[in-house]
Amino acid sequence: MAIISCPECGKQISDRAVACPDCGCPISAAPAVVPQTDVSKEVEKLIVLARRAREASDSKNAKKYYDQILDKDPGNWEAIFFSVYFEASECKIRDIGSAANSVANSVYSSFAAIADLENEDEKDAALDTVTTSAIAISIMFVNGAVSHYNQFSTTNNAFGECSNRVVSAGNIYGEIEASLKKVFPNKKERIANHQKI
Repeated sequence: MAIISCPECGKQISDRAVACPDCGCPISAAPAVVPQTDVSKEVEKLIVLARRAREASDSKNAKKYYDQILDKDPGNWEAIFFSVYFEASECKIRDIGSAANSVANSVYSSFAAIADLENEDEKDAALDTVTTSAIAISIMFVNGAVSHYNQFSTTNNAFGECSNRVVSAGNIYGEIEASLKKVFPNKKERIANHQKI
């Protein structure tokens, strides 16, 4: 027998009670408390599935698995970044600006979660993954915007739309640098290398 808190009134009761003796809340209806080790194992399994989908360029399933990871572990750096990344990677040309802004906004949160990792090698590998992927999607956005412009350059405002999309994609680079400086100010070499890019 274990002592649990009633989900309704908070009183300490037996986990075998049918209902709370104080407020009458049915205990069988109370949400089950999942041990942390079970959540960790579930997250590990989802990470394997998410990475497989990522390696297969299966955006839909990668996004689905990363979203599930976020539900169970909101501080997971990989899910924070790739949930946004895979949604953005499926955007239409007209949505490049907002998709690029979403990716840029996810960089700081991802870096902050990476900072919580204990192992320095693990931190560096995670930073490499986020930075490389963010740069890759930025390049994809620029190429998509320019290709679209080349096809429709004679239409009204085509140049302005292309420029706005390219600038939004370029903001990802700026956010990587700003986030590195805020979260990892001691990683001077990494910051300098990114500035060269």
